[in-house]
Amino acid sequence: MRETEDKNRYLLKLVQKLPGTGIIYVRSRKKSRELALFLSGHKISCDYYHAGLTHPVRSRKQYEWMTGRIRIITATNAFGMGIDKPDVRFVIHFDLPSSLEEYFQEAGRAGRDNKQADAILLYHEADRSGSARRIDMNFPELDIIKNIYRALGNYYQIPVGGGKSQVFDFNIAEFASRYDFSIITIYNSLKILQLEGYIELTEEIYNPSKVKFISNRDDLYRFQVANADFDAFIKLLLRTYTGIFTEFVTVYEDSLAGKANVKVDVIVDYLNRLNNMGIIRYLKQKKTPVLIYTEERLDIKDLRISKETYKDRKERFVNRLNHVLDYATGHTKCRSIYLLEYFGEKNANRCGHCDICLRRNELDLSKYEFDLVLDEVKELLQHEKLPLGKLVDSIPLPEKKVIRVIRWLLDNDKIVEKNNLLCWNIRDP
Repeated sequence: MRETEDKNRYLLKLVQKLPGTGIIYVRSRKKSRELALFLSGHKISCDYYHAGLTHPVRSRKQYEWMTGRIRIITATNAFGMGIDKPDVRFVIHFDLPSSLEEYFQEAGRAGRDNKQADAILLYHEADRSGSARRIDMNFPELDIIKNIYRALGNYYQIPVGGGKSQVFDFNIAEFASRYDFSIITIYNSLKILQLEGYIELTEEIYNPSKVKFISNRDDLYRFQVANADFDAFIKLLLRTYTGIFTEFVTVYEDSLAGKANVKVDVIVDYLNRLNNMGIIRYLKQKKTPVLIYTEERLDIKDLRISKETYKDRKERFVNRLNHVLDYATGHTKCRSIYLLEYFGEKNANRCGHCDICLRRNELDLSKYEFDLVLDEVKELLQHEKLPLGKLVDSIPLPEKKVIRVIRWLLDNDKIVEKNNLLCWNIRDP
């Protein structure tokens, strides 16, 4: 972890010093592009990646980074799934991740060749207030969510009881302007409505094609028997994609064409014909977000958003975010121990090379000596307040070593001084 007043400047120094290939994770598409331009402007080989890019562009950027043509990729969390590049020498989180699970997975992409690698989280005090705003933005008030749902129905002129399975292009900026909601509030309200099963919203600016079978399995089997020309193609879809009966799945026409050894036009023709016959719903690739009504539009009084589910989901989100903040701002517990204990591993040993361990190592004490003094100090100060001299005299260990540990504990707020008396910080476990 690195705390800094100027993340851009610190990041530049880091990547100029660190060797090899790396990933820099950010929370927004805009930031991924801005950071890439910033680093490129300082002659750092860098490119950016996010889910809003077209599939061919993402594939090209990923290939160039995998093959070493690009040294650093600045990316949202869309980058990394399925990536297995063993020689990643560093992973830097420019923004706080949403959870330690997310951080652990992304940081774990460094050093898979078992050689030395760095995982670095950048922190600024403003990140704390930013986290509070993130909670508010991710969980709009229930009345706001309902108002957005009603506005959405009016926007598309869908009558109550209608709209089920209808698909609409969705221009979130236009919708925000017309109904005077913030884009972030709209987006997160729609995500909650999606979790409740009312709608489905594609997130990408570039949307690949999607397919869902409308007919059930029995009707589909009868169709295949009666229409032998479609049988092989339907089997190809079923073999290639799972969950295609219950939800829209992303399909790539060029990939299907390669498997069937036919031209892409043939695949598109089959999909269009099955769509027109009511066997599937085929949504062709678009460069705009798509919104799908998975259920008919309800009157606002009949819209049900579970308060318990909403509250529980929000509490879990806040809890995960608080753990990230504790990890980022902690100054006393080894980073490795913190993560391992979070994931349920007990009796973990100090790693010896994180920022906290390195500061502790500067005391020129072994782990055994440090922990021995720490345990004595904690035992004494949890029961009474003591002046420095009496505390030192009460611990049967070399005075110089005891004083070093006490000074370290004071510097890191494990103990506090009040009226010339030392006491254990009750906020610290």
